[in-house]
Amino acid sequence: MAVSFSVRLEDVDGQRIPIMEYTKPQHIVLAGEVDSWPRAVVLGLTAADPITEKLLEQFFQREGGRGFHLTAMHAGDTLRLRGDMPNGSYTLQVAIQDLKLQTERFTIKVQEGHEDTVTAVVAADRRGIRQVDAFDPQIEQVLRISTLEGENALNWLADLNQRTSRRACLQNILAKLRCAPSVNDPFLPLIKDVFLAAPDRIYATIDRRLHQRLQELAAAGQWSHEGVPESPCHARLLQQLTERNMVADCTRYTLDSFRQQTVPSVQIVVAVPPEPTGNYYADIDIDLGNPFMDLRGLVVHAAEVASGETTDHLAMWKTLADDPEVSPFLAYEVVHPAIT
Repeated sequence: MAVSFSVRLEDVDGQRIPIMEYTKPQHIVLAGEVDSWPRAVVLGLTAADPITEKLLEQFFQREGGRGFHLTAMHAGDTLRLRGDMPNGSYTLQVAIQDLKLQTERFTIKVQEGHEDTVTAVVAADRRGIRQVDAFDPQIEQVLRISTLEGENALNWLADLNQRTSRRACLQNILAKLRCAPSVNDPFLPLIKDVFLAAPDRIYATIDRRLHQRLQELAAAGQWSHEGVPESPCHARLLQQLTERNMVADCTRYTLDSFRQQTVPSVQIVVAVPPEPTGNYYADIDIDLGNPFMDLRGLVVHAAEVASGETTDHLAMWKTLADDPEVSPFLAYEVVHPAIT
């Protein structure tokens, strides 16, 4: 059946939060934000009653899989989904990166010729961050030589218009790199500069010796070597290198993934040039499992949405602050303003 349904956002006062853009793969941009970094979105669908469940099972059997044939688009100020699925009653689960929703599950009626719209209410995240100490000299050096969105990284961190989660993520990852694989011999001096800070990862230009060290650590059994990363999301590093005109041709680059054997663990995916003299780059994150980065499509079976945890770097601060190895290198703290 050719069907459609839409998702719109409101704040707790009932004011519409327009979705201004849908960017592939699976990202939206909201109106009114100075920091317009796209937010990943995942929608999960399951049958809400036995009749729809039977129809859905028949649909998947006929189509030879468990995927939904839906296309996302920006429509007015909503996110609209159109495509082929059985008529019926469904439970829609909504997850949007870096947003807290009052309710994440909704019941929708899917019927040919009728469009149902669900309204997800965004609850304010009152958490903020406050610098409480000077940066470690090695971390400060990386920040001084890095540029984020036209600003020196030190100034970018101090810019309150930048999303709090992104500023926390950058500092968390640099603190982990300051003591990995050890405090006395860290990776951080091999970071040439950071050129992107997302809510859950950073992209950096690295010294080729970082790749060599990771290979040595993996050979010694101290780090895990994944090789080509399982998740296609890491290919976005190569897309960024092309879009930023940092590399003329990324087709000959290969991706090589390594993971720290701790919890939480640093994952470093190295973009390896075809020639040893070429520039090396890395996608670096602290891995907790993330449905926004690991799922293959915008609309999935709802059980998959809960298959991992969202990487919340503001919440991660407490975990890292309690780690005696990492905490000396965290120069900020999370603050929770009193509700008035």
